Amino acid sequence: APLSEGVAAFLRGGEAPAATARALGVPLPLLADRINEAFLEAYGDVLLEPCEGGYQPIEDYRKEAEEWLITLQK
Repeated sequence: APLSEGVAAFLRGGEAPAATARALGVPLPLLADRINEAFLEAYGDVLLEPCEGGYQPIEDYRKEAEEWLITLQK
């Protein structure tokens, strides 16, 4: 569940990732690392890239991330 909540938050953007990390009790960089590790295993590349103030999804992988999120929520 934390992984799917994190992915959903990063796809929403804004303050959602930081708020979700706080709610899950993990630092934002650790949440991003966990998501990237799992996405790398599933799709062969990372989903999140560093940006000013945090991380953002790589736009080229948005469709894959949305599909992956559906499977994570099952």
